[in-house]
Amino acid sequence: MSEFMALDEMLVSEGTEAEENVVYIPLPNTVDVVLSDLLAPDDITPTGFSFNFFDDGDLLLAHNRRRQVEVPGGHRDPLREGGREHPAVAATRESFEETGAVVSDLKPVGFMRSHSDGVRPEEYKYPWPNSCQQFFAALIDRVVDFEETDECRPPVRLTHEQAEQVFNGRTLALYRAARQLMFPQPVEHPVPGP
Repeated sequence: MSEFMALDEMLVSEGTEAEENVVYIPLPNTVDVVLSDLLAPDDITPTGFSFNFFDDGDLLLAHNRRRQVEVPGGHRDPLREGGREHPAVAATRESFEETGAVVSDLKPVGFMRSHSDGVRPEEYKYPWPNSCQQFFAALIDRVVDFEETDECRPPVRLTHEQAEQVFNGRTLALYRAARQLMFPQPVEHPVPGP
């Protein structure tokens, strides 16, 4: 069994937090979140992102100069022998580059799924009409001194309460799933009365 979801399976998977006409995808479009321990289809997933947690549950985010505070991640680099690096490798590499965090043992959380019914722009470099962005959760092994770059300022550490305020919609749904995966909450069962 493949760790990647088949395209047909991805297309019929139940989604949450749907939003229409997201500006950075050819219009009209729909973007939603699929929570899954399977990875999005390999050939339509150009990126990997990771929610990176400290042992105490705090989260380390990238501070992008253009987009501000965000989940670290980015494009999957091409491999010499063809194809692209695994989404978890991209998320691990990008987490280090954007925050100085060394992470390991990434666990799939889910992915953002987009579908465009519009005309593909001539220079559009992403999969079309369907595309996915893969998200993982990981614990931070250590953080090295971060050198500011043209892309990123020093990373931002958030408590759970702060993260709940910073994220919304699709990102909040993925964050909550990542946190539950890394720090499972016990299920309360009512105690039967006498």
